[in-house]
Amino acid sequence: MLVFNEVKYPSTKEPIATIAKNNAVAKKVSEEIKVYTEGDHLKSVGNKPKGLYSELKSAILNLGKDIEVRPKKYYIVFRRKQNFVAVDFIRSNLKVWLNIGIKQITDPLKIAKIVNDPRSGGKHTIITVQDIGEIPYAMSLIKQAYEKS
Repeated sequence: MLVFNEVKYPSTKEPIATIAKNNAVAKKVSEEIKVYTEGDHLKSVGNKPKGLYSELKSAILNLGKDIEVRPKKYYIVFRRKQNFVAVDFIRSNLKVWLNIGIKQITDPLKIAKIVNDPRSGGKHTIITVQDIGEIPYAMSLIKQAYEKS
């Protein structure tokens, strides 16, 4: 008999200062580390992108119970075994970075584009979501990235 217990990435982390008490180096490091939250991203955007994100997030999380939300400095990542989509807030729109090659995706409307990401130096497949009505089609593309991950 084989038992498999999946270890999930914790949504909260123990502060480094608690782990390494009375250590000046640990204290200095803990002051420099910033753990980002969804709230950090949402506080600087308007109501339209907040609503778009809320609807998109709900639809993404409905793809499966194995999805984690990991806010990063510049975007919010949705992860399964690996990152399969990242959401960035651009003005009143959402820029959605898909972890799937443009040649691997079925995109009849041809809304996906390849862009060079200056932060990672790589090429990525992206789509832009500007309206609630675009979410079902965006989800058809996101689902392909989810199934690949």
